Amino acid sequence: MAFARGQLKLSIELRGRILALHVMEAKGLLGKECRPCNSYVKMSIVPDADWKCRQKTKTVPDSKNPIFHEHFLFPVHEEDEQKRLLVTVWNRERNSRQSELIGCMSFGVKSLLALDKEISGWYYLLGEDLGRTKHLKVAVRRLKQSREPVPGSQDATCESQDTANMKQLKVGAVGL
Repeated sequence: MAFARGQLKLSIELRGRILALHVMEAKGLLGKECRPCNSYVKMSIVPDADWKCRQKTKTVPDSKNPIFHEHFLFPVHEEDEQKRLLVTVWNRERNSRQSELIGCMSFGVKSLLALDKEISGWYYLLGEDLGRTKHLKVAVRRLKQSREPVPGSQDATCESQDTANMKQLKVGAVGL
C-alpha cells in the first residue's frame, strides 16, 4: 500500500511573513519489524545549505500514535519564496543514535504565503522522493444516509422478527 507509512496531523498559518506550523500528532507509525516508533518530526525550508532553519519536535518513545502538540515559527525571506517547507517524520533506533526516515511531505512556500486554502488536518507520510515535491491530504469520509435499518435498532429487530415468523408459518403450512 502506498500510504502505509502513517499520517501526520498539522496546521500551517501565515502571520505576516512568518509561517506558524503546529505539529499535532501522528498515527499508524511503524518502525522496522513493525514495532512502535521512537518518533520525532523535523521541519526545514529546503534547500537549506547552511542548516539555519531546521527545527524538530521532542522524541515520543514507543508509540504508533504519538502526540506532539508543538509549535514552530519559520520567518520567510524573499529568497525562500521558491523553496519548500519540508516536514519529515523519523524513528530513532532504540540502541543507537541513528534514525530512519518514516515518511515526509512538503509545501511550496510561495503557495503558503498566498494561503488561499486552509492547511490543516491529516496528511499522508509519503516516500522521500515524492514527499520532497508534494503533500497529500487525507480525504474526509462522509457517511451517507442509509435507508436500511441499523442492526440493533428497533426497525431491524422488528424486521428480523417478521422474517422468523414467516419461516415458521411456511414450515407450519407444509405440515398441514
